[in-house]
Amino acid sequence: MLKPILLAAVLFVACAGQAAAEDRKTLEFRVHGAKVTYDLSTLKRIDKNRVSLVSHSVSDKDVIDYRMRVAVRLYAFCERPAGRYRVPQELMGWGRASTPITPVRVWQSGPIKNVSWTYPYLEFSYRTFGRERRMAQMIESVPCVDEFPFSGKNLDDLRRWMGEGKKNFWVFDCKNSKFGSVPLDYIEKGVSPENVSLIRFRNSRYHTREIEVCRALAQRSARLSQQ
Repeated sequence: MLKPILLAAVLFVACAGQAAAEDRKTLEFRVHGAKVTYDLSTLKRIDKNRVSLVSHSVSDKDVIDYRMRVAVRLYAFCERPAGRYRVPQELMGWGRASTPITPVRVWQSGPIKNVSWTYPYLEFSYRTFGRERRMAQMIESVPCVDEFPFSGKNLDDLRRWMGEGKKNFWVFDCKNSKFGSVPLDYIEKGVSPENVSLIRFRNSRYHTREIEVCRALAQRSARLSQQ
């Protein structure tokens, strides 16, 4: 049987740990060479079931360095006409390919020419949503415009652009196991949070982040309701 002093210490540690978990301001996840942080201080209620919050993802330094080399090399294809081209060896700097290698594609979108290439590495894959869930490969796409950092003339700007990462605006309906997201600048430009499309998450294997976010939101809501 625990002595009163020891029992009090155990209870204090347990309560302190629970309070720390409930008071956390952020949730962090490792995803494909990047750190994704959900900022719980941005939490806002949209309606009875839906809430919103913002996430920020930043790639690791080695990923940024590799993507910079790829982007600069792809930009060199801007001088070529539209078509598909053999992959130069410089693009394979991440190591041995783990998925099929596809050609570099030069293509036109309105007045702007673009160059794109699909990374042949599982580390640069992501999951798709909808009826058919599968792993898809990340595509690097470079617009052929002089002022864009990918021109190779402004490598410091390119590194800063990649290093700053991206911010997403998330909408969660945890009661109905649904979520959705859009780039934060969409919302800043006037897109209504109510218009963010939601999909259902069920599988803990594919939606560990979404389940963990909903768990944290539930803890935060319960704590606030007790105050």
